[in-house]
Amino acid sequence: MVMLEVLKFLGKQSLKSIDDLNASETLKNWNQVKSRSKENVSILVVDDEDFSPLEPLKKNGFNIISLKDIDNISQIEPFSVVLYDLQGIGLSLNMEMQGAHLIRETKKRYPEKYVIAYTGGASDQRVHRAITEADLYVPKDKSISDWVDLLSNAVDEVTNPVIVWKKFRYKLLEKGLLPFQITILEDAFVRYYECGPYKLKEELLKSLGFVKNDQVSNQIITSLISTGIKHIIFPS
Repeated sequence: MVMLEVLKFLGKQSLKSIDDLNASETLKNWNQVKSRSKENVSILVVDDEDFSPLEPLKKNGFNIISLKDIDNISQIEPFSVVLYDLQGIGLSLNMEMQGAHLIRETKKRYPEKYVIAYTGGASDQRVHRAITEADLYVPKDKSISDWVDLLSNAVDEVTNPVIVWKKFRYKLLEKGLLPFQITILEDAFVRYYECGPYKLKEELLKSLGFVKNDQVSNQIITSLISTGIKHIIFPS
């Protein structure tokens, strides 16, 4: 009965899944052009000390800047990849957990962002949280070659629409959206991805109106629309 209502709303005989996008020519095209995405993806380093790989990474084509600290999670909104030192930052938000607290809040609010945690030394509790909640945890003394590889992989993830959607799908399930509600949103994402960001935004908002879930879930979906989509490489 629920699925019949879904189909009636959508006016379609079948619903598309992310697997359809994964197998499509669109993703093949994405794989061919992804090397161009490095300069289009904004990367932020938050470290109270100088991040020595910064200038070499810029010379390697990464669009990367650094800040000594942030006092509001919303400051990271323009960035797709965020690197956090585990100590000496986030002091105004959580003196005890510092950078580990920023990681947790970032992944809650912006599940599409790729978060790298690093440190030259921190408490076991902070390191444990970083390993559990960040996308990647690494020692601070990585070589430039290692950092280039790590950031290249991060850029690939945040510009791959299949990976982006799967992160959101997991978060929506975690927040209590029913599978059929996620199916509606996934169908819109897959069908209108090729149409570009404006059409995709329009269709997701339309589907969001049908889903009518709680405020937290709506916030996650809105995050996908407002920050996740614009960083995906759309076919030309």
